[in-house]
Amino acid sequence: MPLPNLPGLRNNYLANVLNTNITDQAIGRVDENIGESTRLFFRYAWENTTLLNGNTDPYNGYNQPVHDDNFVVGYTRTFSASMVNDARFGRQHTTIDSVNFFHNAALANAGTAIGIPGFTTDLSNSGLPNLSAAGFMPIGGQNMASSNWYETDSTWQGTDVFNLTKGAHSLAAGVEIRKLITDRTANNNPRGLFSFTGQLTGNSAADLMLGLPQRVTTPGPLVPGGAAEYRDGFFVQDKWQLTPRFTLSMGLRYELNTVPESDNGNATRLNRDFTGFIPTQVPQQIPLIDPNHKDFAPRFGFAWRAPSGFVVRGGYGIYYNPNQLNTYTLLTTNPPFSTIYTYNANLASGLLLSLANPTPAAAQAGTPKPNAISPNWYLPDAYMNQWSLDVEHPLWHNAGLDVQYLGSHSLHLDRSYYPNTPLPGPGVIDPRRPNQLFSVIRIIQNDEIANYNALNVVLRQRTSHGLTLLLTYTWSHALDVSTDSNGGGAPMNPFNWGLDYGNSNWDVRHRFVASYIYDLPFFKHSSQPVLHAALANWQVNGITTIQTGFPFNVTIPGDVANTGVGSQRPNLVSPPSATCGSGNLVNCISASAFALPGLYTYGNAARNLLYGPSHIDTDFSVFKNIPFHERLMLQLRAEVFNLFNTPSFSNPNAVLGTSAFGTISSTLGNNREIQFAAKITF
Repeated sequence: MPLPNLPGLRNNYLANVLNTNITDQAIGRVDENIGESTRLFFRYAWENTTLLNGNTDPYNGYNQPVHDDNFVVGYTRTFSASMVNDARFGRQHTTIDSVNFFHNAALANAGTAIGIPGFTTDLSNSGLPNLSAAGFMPIGGQNMASSNWYETDSTWQGTDVFNLTKGAHSLAAGVEIRKLITDRTANNNPRGLFSFTGQLTGNSAADLMLGLPQRVTTPGPLVPGGAAEYRDGFFVQDKWQLTPRFTLSMGLRYELNTVPESDNGNATRLNRDFTGFIPTQVPQQIPLIDPNHKDFAPRFGFAWRAPSGFVVRGGYGIYYNPNQLNTYTLLTTNPPFSTIYTYNANLASGLLLSLANPTPAAAQAGTPKPNAISPNWYLPDAYMNQWSLDVEHPLWHNAGLDVQYLGSHSLHLDRSYYPNTPLPGPGVIDPRRPNQLFSVIRIIQNDEIANYNALNVVLRQRTSHGLTLLLTYTWSHALDVSTDSNGGGAPMNPFNWGLDYGNSNWDVRHRFVASYIYDLPFFKHSSQPVLHAALANWQVNGITTIQTGFPFNVTIPGDVANTGVGSQRPNLVSPPSATCGSGNLVNCISASAFALPGLYTYGNAARNLLYGPSHIDTDFSVFKNIPFHERLMLQLRAEVFNLFNTPSFSNPNAVLGTSAFGTISSTLGNNREIQFAAKITF
C-alpha cells in the first residue's frame, strides 16, 4: 500500500491516477435507390476500445477491453403519396470484460498469500478479496470488487412500420421483434468480502489492522451464465387533425416480453416454497419466472394553437421497462455451480471472525448454510405513468418562452429483498433466521414505487444577428425507495420499505443550463483578403451548467440492529444541516443532529435527507471556418471542457462516528481539458 504523502490523519494521500482510453472506430453506409419508390441502405459500425482505469489505491485498478459490432439493413417502399412502409433489420454485438491487475500477473493465490486461509481463486478470477472498512477506501474493492468478469451481449432486432394518410388522419401501425442474449461470467465480490465496521474498537480502520471483520462472505468460482428473452412490441397510432388549430394523438402499444431462460442451462433458482433449488439436474433450461401478458400501454396527446399566440400541449402515457437480464445471469452463484456462505460476528455472544479464522463453525451454528439468490416468481415489468402540460408563447423576433410541467408515477420497480433476515434482537444471527435451510437469501422483487414532478422554464432564441440561445431552468423533485437491484438497492428494513421512501439518489432540485452559439460578425465582408482570411468566419459556442447537489444518506457503522444487514441509519435528534463544498471540505455535516439508535433497533433518520455540494461547469469552444469552394470547407476547432477549472466535489463521507464523517475527499468529473481538431466538410 502507498504511504501518506500529505500531513494529517485523513485526506493525507494525493496521487495522479492514470486513465487511458484507446479507441479505434469505423463506420460505413451504402444507399441504393431502385426507381422512385424503393430505397435500400446498409450501415456497418465497428469499434475497439481498451480502457485502463487507474485508482488512487493501485490495488483497485482494472483494465476493460470493449468491442462493438453493429449492422442494420433498411428497406423503404413508397406505394403512393399517402402510403409508405419502412422495414429494418439489424444486430448489435458487444463484448466487454473487466480484469484487474492481479489477473494480468496471474496471481490466483493473492488472498491466501496475505494469510487468509481458503481465499484462493483460479487464474480467471485473480486478485485480493474485498477488504471494506467503513468510511475509508477499500482494498481490493471499489472498481475491483466486481472484477474479474466477462460479458457478451447480442441484440437481434427487426421492425416494420406502415404509415397511411387518409383525410385528417395520419395512421401508423408497426411491429418490433427483438431477441436479447446476455452471457456473463461474473460474481459479486468473487474473491470474498470482509466488512470492517468499527464494531470492536469504534474505528473501522483499527478493526482492519487487527484483522477482525464484522461480516465475511466466502469466494465463489466464476461459472459462465446467461439469459435470453424476446422483447416484442406492437402498436397502432392515429394523429387526427380535428381543426387547423387542434391536433389529437391517440395510440396503443402492447409489449410482449417472453419468459427469460438460461441460454446454456447454467442456472438454478429457489423453488416456490424456498426449500431447495431447481432444476435438480443441470445444465437444464427452465422458465425462470412466471409469464406476464398484461403490458398494454395507451398513449394520448393534444396540441392547440390558441388565437392569442399561445400554444398548449399535453399528454399522458404508460411506458413499460422489461426486467434486466443481468438478474438471471447471477443464478450461477447458486449451488451446484457456486456455493457461497456468509458469516457474522457477534460481540455479545463472544463470537469473533478474523482473517486467520474467517469461517468459524459457530457463526453458522454448526453445518454451514449456503446463500441463495433468486428472482420472485411474480416479477412483472416495471411501468411508468407519465403526464405533461406545457404552454408556449412567442416573445420578440425569433424568440419564445415555454413553461412545462412533467410528472410521473412508477410502479413495480425492482429491489433486492432479503426475506431470511432475522428481526432485530440479541443473539447470533444465523440461528435466528426464519428459514434454517439457508443463510442469506436475496430475492429480486418488483414492489417499489417512484414519483417525479418537475417545472421547466425554457427560453429559446433562434438565430438572430448571428446569436442562437437556449436557456433552461428546471425545478424538480424525485422520490423513490432505493436504487435498482443491480445497483445494490435494498431498504434498511427489508420488511418495511416505506421507511426508505425519500429523495432519490439523483434528485437535483435546481438546474440551470445556458447553451449559446455566436457567429462573430467581424470582417465578414471585408475587401482586404488578409483581414477576411484571418478574422472572418469565427464562431464561439458554450454550455454553462449550474445545479444544486445530490442527496446523500447518513449511516452508522456496525450492525446495531443485529440483523446481518448493513447501511443502517442513526436517530435524528435535532434538525440536520450540511454546508459542504468549496472552502468547507471538513466537518461539513452537523454531527450533533444524529445519535446512535438503541441496541437492537433501527434508527429513525430518513434516507437521503441531506444534500452535497453544488456543481458549476462551463464548456467552451472556438471554431474557425475556412471556405475553399462552394462545397469544400476546413473547420479548425479549439475546445475547452471545464473552462474555469471549477472543481465539482463529491458528496462527503456520511458514516456517523467515523473519523472521516463530514469530510470530502474526492471530486466528480475532470479538471480542465483542452483539445484541438480539424474537420473537412465537402
